[in-house]
Amino acid sequence: DLDFARFRTADHQVRLELYYSFYRNQFTVAKEDSPKVARFEIDVKLFQGDSLARHRNWSNENIFNDSKESNNEMFLSISKFVLSPGVYRCVTTIKDLNSEREGVAERTIPVKGFPDKTISMSDIELATSVAKDTTRSNGVFRKGSYQVIPNPGALFGPHSPMLFFYTELYNLSDSSYAVEYSILDGQNRIYRSFPPQPRKGARGELVEVGGINSVTFPGGKYTLRIRLFDSAGNVVATGTKRFYTYRQYFSRGPVARSSRGTEGALEDLRNASEEALDREFHSAAYLATKEESAIFDQLKPEGKRRFLMEFWAKRPGKRAEHLQRLQYAERQYGGIRPGWRTDRGRVVIKYGEPDQVDKNPSLRGKHGYEIWRYFQHKGGLIFVFVDKGGKDDLELVHSNAPGEISDPNWKRWIE
Repeated sequence: DLDFARFRTADHQVRLELYYSFYRNQFTVAKEDSPKVARFEIDVKLFQGDSLARHRNWSNENIFNDSKESNNEMFLSISKFVLSPGVYRCVTTIKDLNSEREGVAERTIPVKGFPDKTISMSDIELATSVAKDTTRSNGVFRKGSYQVIPNPGALFGPHSPMLFFYTELYNLSDSSYAVEYSILDGQNRIYRSFPPQPRKGARGELVEVGGINSVTFPGGKYTLRIRLFDSAGNVVATGTKRFYTYRQYFSRGPVARSSRGTEGALEDLRNASEEALDREFHSAAYLATKEESAIFDQLKPEGKRRFLMEFWAKRPGKRAEHLQRLQYAERQYGGIRPGWRTDRGRVVIKYGEPDQVDKNPSLRGKHGYEIWRYFQHKGGLIFVFVDKGGKDDLELVHSNAPGEISDPNWKRWIE
């Protein structure tokens, strides 16, 4: 898959980013290699008319094993060019160096300059993950203070249900704005719309990141629309991006094992360490009664094993869902401490992935924060997380969910 996005540079030129993805199993592995290594070359040419305007070529190696899961993993790459306005023909060639096979993709990419004074908007980059990067690294997927992992195929489904996105807005004044997200169906009708969220322009620019859960979307073609409103309610910038969803669930990894019958689903508990047993039970504390929690902590390893098998047997189908959420929490929020022990991880395990994520980075000394919304629950649920310590370990400061912390004055943390 090949996709692209255009952004403004600091000196008001255009930065073209090209995103590539392909399956590891598309490459041949040399028989004598141990471990197995796929070797390939990426060649990118940008033409203006018949003239070669830019050329970049690089080689890469990727180690993978024989597992089905590894073979189905995607390899991602990115290349960036600073360009003058014009129409470019992009020719990308990916060559398997072990077999000499190659694939070619060609796209026509118009590059327009961004205006110097009027409000404008970059392209929308779709992503499988957008996270605050506290490492200050210069990785290829870093944008400002975010690590943005692109989704060049724009395809979302059971294994990647969160539609993350990144876009930039330019030439803003210091006045107030509002940003609205909408999902349009294949006929360009509004399928889902989210309430406009207030924004403040900072030094003339605004980075807008967020995520929408597509897990309930029927399979098909959709468009993400982002609109910026000024304080008078006028639309001053609009961006759109096409994406696709699928509903079929392809089995892979531990979640697939857990989705079989009760006996097969619990088989992996027989050889689990006590640490793994503790992690599984305590991360599922929201499902346990007080009596069950008190009993579990007093048991020896073998007793915990039998207890957990009975615990899940009483709750058919729950373990598969729980392990999938647990895996997501570890991947998204794990760091200094396990993902399931963070506030965001705990909430995503208990309630599932949110329908809407409103991300707000720290600006001018103010705390960064996220607002999560769940529209499927009666009356709607809201969770507000604030980065009090500036280390991207956001704490829950307010929610309207029963049993969660509630603070009517939560806005004091972000004002």
